[in-house]
Amino acid sequence: MQNRGALWIFTILLALACLWQLSFSLFTSRLETKARVEAGYSVDSLQEANPATADLDRDSLELIYENRYLRAHSEDEIYPVFGYSYAECKAREMNLGLDLKGGMAVTLEVSVPELVVNLSENSKDPAFVQAIANARERQKDATSDFITLFGEEYAKIPGRGPLSAIFYTPERKDMFDREGSDEDYLAALRKEADAALNNTERIMRTRIDKFGVAQPVIQKQSFTGRIQIELPGVKDKDRVRKVLQSTANLEFWETVDNETVFPVLQQVNDRLGAMASNDTTVAADGGFGRTLSTGVEVKGASTGVESSVIGFLESNAPVDKTTWFNFDRVTFASGSADLVPDSSDEQLSNLVEILKAYPEVRLKIGGYTDNTGNDAANLKLSQDRADAVRNALVAKGVAGDRLEAEGYGSQHPVADNATAEGRAQNRRMALRVLATGADTATAVTDSAEVDTTNAEMTEAERAELLRKNPLFALLQPTNQAKGPVVGSARVADTAQVNTMLRSATMRSLLPADTRLAWSAKPQTFDLQDGGKAQFLSLYALKVPRGGKPRLDGSSIVNANQDFDVKGEVEVSMQMNPEGAQTWKLMTGENVGRQVAIVLDDLVYSAPVVQTEIAGGRSTISMGSGDLNKQIQ
Repeated sequence: MQNRGALWIFTILLALACLWQLSFSLFTSRLETKARVEAGYSVDSLQEANPATADLDRDSLELIYENRYLRAHSEDEIYPVFGYSYAECKAREMNLGLDLKGGMAVTLEVSVPELVVNLSENSKDPAFVQAIANARERQKDATSDFITLFGEEYAKIPGRGPLSAIFYTPERKDMFDREGSDEDYLAALRKEADAALNNTERIMRTRIDKFGVAQPVIQKQSFTGRIQIELPGVKDKDRVRKVLQSTANLEFWETVDNETVFPVLQQVNDRLGAMASNDTTVAADGGFGRTLSTGVEVKGASTGVESSVIGFLESNAPVDKTTWFNFDRVTFASGSADLVPDSSDEQLSNLVEILKAYPEVRLKIGGYTDNTGNDAANLKLSQDRADAVRNALVAKGVAGDRLEAEGYGSQHPVADNATAEGRAQNRRMALRVLATGADTATAVTDSAEVDTTNAEMTEAERAELLRKNPLFALLQPTNQAKGPVVGSARVADTAQVNTMLRSATMRSLLPADTRLAWSAKPQTFDLQDGGKAQFLSLYALKVPRGGKPRLDGSSIVNANQDFDVKGEVEVSMQMNPEGAQTWKLMTGENVGRQVAIVLDDLVYSAPVVQTEIAGGRSTISMGSGDLNKQIQ
């Protein structure tokens, strides 16, 4: 009887465990069924609105809408009581595999023979060429790995030279020992082959993550150099095959400062919003106009302070100490703090109207000079000019406690003071928002922490926000902050942001020498409603003439990871002579700026260049998980 009772307890526990495991599949299937239904409705609406789309493959369209729906609801709570989201349930559900769920199986192979030939720099040494050919032939039915076969075949050839004569170069001194034996060189080749296989596996995992495949099976077979991949549930097999088979390109891109790109994003946001609301105040030539809540119309330049301030306030962005907006029509008599009324009055009056429409907003006026002359005199002049702007606004009816003024002299230059053009840019007046009156905007914080789809926002309010600011409602801009990061967005929103970034409006405004790329790894931030969300950063990259980066992975002959004296991660790279020369020029021209390291069109890091680097050897200090450290 005791054994029977124990058996019943075990059976019940086993049944409960099975039900628990199966329950995740139940809840995910409910959302996936709803996604398929919604996708069908979306395709019907699309084809009804645009009959030309009837010629497109319906299954492909439904798949696009279905995946979009699932991405948008990946963080929704679907498991009651326990509060699991769709993404969490998907990760916990039973792996049905290809037999039960269907999908795709792929076998990838790292070509070790080609790797060995490349490491020899395509040596034409007769013994080497013969050994490679013999090893390739034996590999067809041998059980040994290629490196072993190559070593055996090379040892058979009479009159052969040492392997060091084939593989050693000064650039690869960290990979190969100049005085090493053939066995040492074979061990080094085997190490490089293993590293190539590991890197390929890592790249494949990153690419597969893009498809949102739940529970993919990725098995590395070190002996054969192959990677077995199973992707349950995958439907768009042609796209998967194309992505997995594409070449992984490591690239080094110069970056564009956000101050250059933000005005473009502002114009795109305004124009898309105008088209959505049939608002004609955004002119075709890019001029800005907006009718405020007070009924007063404000006009200015598309990149002017009016456009920037209104865009900032409407985007619900947080107050940020580094976000300044430059006055573009406020001028002074040379060397004095006397405002020129003819050029300044209109913009100051516009600012007064904006402050009337936003009665809780407080501003700080900043004055700046170039570095010509005495520092103390420059500081005083900048303070006097900031006070003059503040006093002019007060005279026009703005309460004095809503305004602050500070002069910074020649501090915080935005251009090189060595040129007349640079000095002119540094002589400027700017403002920043101190407070908006909204609880979410009075604290100084990182813009990525803002959730524009606050749970407390009604559907109507959310729709209105998306209508007025279609881009900035999803992409949190960094406004005029320094650096190449122009904004951040939830992972689930990146598809919609990409659609807007590919629009004709964006293409017509974004300079030809600038492209945008997402970061590879998301960061998790706390939301205002107490939840969490993952955000990706959007980088601005500088496109050279010809459209390709100045430097890519083909110039790197050796790279390895290490730790510095502080125990922080660093990556050392050695480049070939041609790459070393390009790297010297590239780093010399970008001291103090960030260089983006890009793989598969994703930015993995953007370290700061500390100094010009000659010799082709560089160290990237990654810090304690900080991917934007420095290059030395």
